[in-house]
Amino acid sequence: MMAPVRFLGLLGVALAAPNCDGATAAEASLEVATSADGASIRQGATLTITWRASGAPAGSSVTLQLQKAVTRHLFLPLAAGLATQGAMSWEVPVFVVRPIMCAREATGGCVNDINPGTTYRVVATLQAPRQGEIAAPVQASSGTFAMLEAGEAR
Repeated sequence: MMAPVRFLGLLGVALAAPNCDGATAAEASLEVATSADGASIRQGATLTITWRASGAPAGSSVTLQLQKAVTRHLFLPLAAGLATQGAMSWEVPVFVVRPIMCAREATGGCVNDINPGTTYRVVATLQAPRQGEIAAPVQASSGTFAMLEAGEAR
């Protein structure tokens, strides 16, 4: 079993920058956490993801993506267009070896597979409805968590 790894940094990122008119964009911050931060989760289990943005302009939204910690590969969004604060449950898919050729990466798995024995995190991105309203993009990452095979003990 992999030892739990904690990710330090990018939580509560606050950014400010001049927009096109020379005015300062709104300072916004974003936090994201999961029910497995610093631990491990079995494939087929449910991961709870919570997020909260502060200082976001009206109409802003959040996108959540899974990221392999080692390669920093971002998967397609788990969800997009979310409110600036909330929680969701995500069922971790069970890895099935495919009998096809694929691009291998540093973990030994295919680039686009959520394979066991690898560490992941959730990345949240805050988008404003109009460019220049916040110093875009504002991102935050959850702590990392180890992915275990469906039948593997925690």
